[in-house]
Amino acid sequence: MAKLISVRIKNFKGIDNILLTVEGGKSPGRFVTLVGLNESGKTSIIEAIALSVLQDPDTADLLTATSTNIDMHDVVPKHHSAGFTGNFEIDVTIDFSDSPDYTSSVTKIIKEAGFVVDGAIHSTITITKSYSFEDSNYKSSSFTWSFTPRVKKPTGIKVSPLHDVSRQTWVKCLSHIKTLIPRSVYFPTFLVNFPKRVYLEGDYGAVDNYYRSIVKDALNGLSAPLNIDKHIIDRVNKHRTPGETFSSALRSSNEGRQIDATVQALAAELNFVVFGAWGEIFKKPIKNRQIVIEWHLDESQDNHVYLEFYIIAGDHRFYISERSVGFRWFFSFLLFTQFQGARSDGRKIIFLFDEPASHLHPKAQERLLTSFQKIADPNHVIIYSTHSHYLINPLWLEQAYIVSNSAIDSEGDETGISRVDARVKIIAEKYKAFVSSHPSKTTYYQPILDVLDQSSSGLDIAGRVIILEGKYDYYPFQYLVKQHNKGADFRVLPAVGAGGLSALVSIMRGWDMKFIVLLDDDDAGRKEKAKYKDVLMLSDNQVVTLDEINSTLKGKEFEGIFQEDVRSAVRNSGFSSGNKIYKEQYYTFFQAIQSGLATPSPMPQTDSLFLDILKEIERRLALQ
Repeated sequence: MAKLISVRIKNFKGIDNILLTVEGGKSPGRFVTLVGLNESGKTSIIEAIALSVLQDPDTADLLTATSTNIDMHDVVPKHHSAGFTGNFEIDVTIDFSDSPDYTSSVTKIIKEAGFVVDGAIHSTITITKSYSFEDSNYKSSSFTWSFTPRVKKPTGIKVSPLHDVSRQTWVKCLSHIKTLIPRSVYFPTFLVNFPKRVYLEGDYGAVDNYYRSIVKDALNGLSAPLNIDKHIIDRVNKHRTPGETFSSALRSSNEGRQIDATVQALAAELNFVVFGAWGEIFKKPIKNRQIVIEWHLDESQDNHVYLEFYIIAGDHRFYISERSVGFRWFFSFLLFTQFQGARSDGRKIIFLFDEPASHLHPKAQERLLTSFQKIADPNHVIIYSTHSHYLINPLWLEQAYIVSNSAIDSEGDETGISRVDARVKIIAEKYKAFVSSHPSKTTYYQPILDVLDQSSSGLDIAGRVIILEGKYDYYPFQYLVKQHNKGADFRVLPAVGAGGLSALVSIMRGWDMKFIVLLDDDDAGRKEKAKYKDVLMLSDNQVVTLDEINSTLKGKEFEGIFQEDVRSAVRNSGFSSGNKIYKEQYYTFFQAIQSGLATPSPMPQTDSLFLDILKEIERRLALQ
């Protein structure tokens, strides 16, 4: 599938120029987190992406029909809203290296037009969608493609850009490329208002069309695929007489019983997929709950077929619209996400979620976060915004952006409401860069908690704590801890270097936590260990160097834990091509495994050594 490398947004609301790397760059992952307080500009970024060339037509129609679409008169730069003349632009850069159909199909189209390609066809294309404004009034939109292959006649010498010699062929190539690019789907929060009826024929608006498409996807996803037209509408049509009521005769017929079976199969599929995903998220089976679907004919609308959806809870039956907001949000969210991947076009999906589950309790938010891995599997991408630390996965921090708005007076206004006289300027800063500008941080996570005005306490950390020197140690260590089923026994915290642990250690002692500081057995590690013992009066069981945990690690840094099995896995996975493997390459490899972008392989030698290390750590913690 094609990869979405980056997105650049210019002149949108309070955004001057923002670049988001998605599947490009050094940090692997398919999850981009936009973090910031209310009014920081997170929604503006999500909205801008939704207006790009990636925009899914069905979702766009849905937003328009419900008056929740983006008003083009509101997208002009805020400080020019009185009279803006210019363009709002959003660039998407797409890499087709992993899409074999791209080069062969484009070459074929050009050849059929009587030309041959001179040189290589670039695998990376940038597509710009531009919205033009005059005096703050929206005028038109246009596209610019960086697709400029150079061609010539088979026996010719002169080489020219394709769009100069045959615009028709160039446009035909673009039409094909459009079928390969990812499509973005923007989850609209209004979908919690589930309709009481879903018509399967006729024109009843975009909302009905949306839910009709879910029914189509669900039926198509059955082990023996079914079709709305063939297995429902056509069977009704066999008994249809214009202007007459025929419901009772149809229901007692063979076709009626066949429609019953089709609708029952649909209900079974929704129960399996939706409540199955629900059970995985909440870690418990759904009991005494069942989705029931009934089919009817609307006599006032030419006997059009429609479905009604109910939830059976114990002895009671409810319309889905009668359930709680939390239930309706999760139900609609699961419908939206679980069947998108079943579309037959085979394109990558860019899911756009703006403040998902913001009104749900923290545990529900944490469980929703765990579902993202499955939703994005195996090839899709999720870009989401949040102001809740419960919706932030530490493994995805390298792909996180801190979103801020210069118009918010964070010192004088804790509500996040902008000052009236301030110029709105939205900035998105990569988390890695944001961390480096905060030298007073106590852990690698602390800056993101500061952004969200989130205070930590001893209640936030359960169990025993292992403090490592930094993030490069954290990802491999955390992975190996989980491999040995010790994830619930330890809380692993990455610090900011061997010399930056004093504040964190003081906090741990203040909370009366059992902890151990694990340092490299190098000059810096030994020096800092002596300092912590002297200044902070830590015991030999609270601060250790690697050689004290295992004698085979004498004189080694953290990556000395990795044996030949890990080194081979790193090389075989393409994260290193040389004899020497650097700390960053180990780190990226283990991060990729935990993000689902690399396949884990057996590591018996490293596992054996690491198990000995964990046993010694447990022994020292028990002595505190």
